[in-house]
Amino acid sequence: MSLVRNKFTALFCLMGASAYLAACNDAGSAPDARIMQMFDAAVPDGPPMGPDAAPVGGTIAALDVKITNDLTGTGLPGLAGGAISASFEAPASDTGTITFPPNMMPTQPGCEVHIYDVAAGKHPGVPQDDGMLTITGDSTPAVGVCVFSTMAKAYVCPAGAPGMLTVGTTITNNMNGTATITFGAGATLPTDNVGRAIQLAGFSNAANNSSAASPLFFIMANPAPSTIVVLNPAAVNEVVATAVAGYTIFTGTGPTPAQRPFLAAAAKVHIVKAAMATPAVDIELTAAGAGLKLADDSALPEAMPLTAAVNFKVSCNVAQNGVCGSAGAGPTGSLEGLIVTGRTTDGVVPAGVPPFFMPAATGKVASFTCTFIGSQGTIPKEAWAAVLAASPTRIETRILRVEALKGRPNIIAGHGLIGYTTVPPP
Repeated sequence: MSLVRNKFTALFCLMGASAYLAACNDAGSAPDARIMQMFDAAVPDGPPMGPDAAPVGGTIAALDVKITNDLTGTGLPGLAGGAISASFEAPASDTGTITFPPNMMPTQPGCEVHIYDVAAGKHPGVPQDDGMLTITGDSTPAVGVCVFSTMAKAYVCPAGAPGMLTVGTTITNNMNGTATITFGAGATLPTDNVGRAIQLAGFSNAANNSSAASPLFFIMANPAPSTIVVLNPAAVNEVVATAVAGYTIFTGTGPTPAQRPFLAAAAKVHIVKAAMATPAVDIELTAAGAGLKLADDSALPEAMPLTAAVNFKVSCNVAQNGVCGSAGAGPTGSLEGLIVTGRTTDGVVPAGVPPFFMPAATGKVASFTCTFIGSQGTIPKEAWAAVLAASPTRIETRILRVEALKGRPNIIAGHGLIGYTTVPPP
């Protein structure tokens, strides 16, 4: 795979976008049912059940996230935007090994580390369809309906029905990394598309269509109702002569170069789902964390520790120049806190790839989640040692400030920082 293809593949493996690309790393990037253990401290359940007896669980997340690594040299101005993620799975379908805490009982709040032996076929829980989601509220752009894709085995949020490349549709390479698509007569695009992404098919030139390496093209501008500007430096000028089935636009695919703010301070997120394997949902949360800035004494997602000699802190505490951002104002029982979650790869990182590229793992993958109520928390050195035991070459870390509600499924809304730490070879 070329370095250009690596860059575009990596873009779609960020949080929320991996549903569109099978080449993403094995541990996936969607929040899962383990993300919410901090709520167990505040809402006692019955006696713990064994994993085989546990019912289907899941997490629905509406997040505004940005990449914190220096992207100089990638040709990208930055990466930020909305990430919608939904995952439902039976705990017994997760074939990994809990290596922290050592007694396999999650601390409340605290950290949990899973190790997946890729070579032995071990994997996280298998996602399943738990019915249509409807997400409304104050997001920009609006979300609407999200459905489970049986092909991708993940939830996607199409902005309207698939459309046609009508006769006269043109694509023009702007020679600045972008291409302008003007749809012919009869095409009806959704409105307000900046920050969304489009899946394209039907052009004569392969470079203009979606592929395994570039499954979606990010929409950078929407200057007229039938015109969009997409990120595609390889586009070939073309005019469609015969109408063909041609596009679907998606919302919440993860951070994009458009860097459009997705959830403003005090933005409401209303999520509705009918009862299936998990109970019905009709919840409105207030997205916490707009303006999130980590404290001076906090670990950073792009520079996580490379050793496990000491405990370390993750914090937005104002006393150390942190900013926890806007507050939540959700229903009774909701909590605010920090979630630190991520994954590793032990694959070789090719020279010249962007800092967010996660090569496929060949041996072991670590998946970790730490949850803390309030503005700070400490990650135990033993937990981080369990992560580093997977011999990572690169670590993806997401530090989220959220308002959340524990349940089946868990619901979270907020803001986050995503960073990638490269581990030097021994």
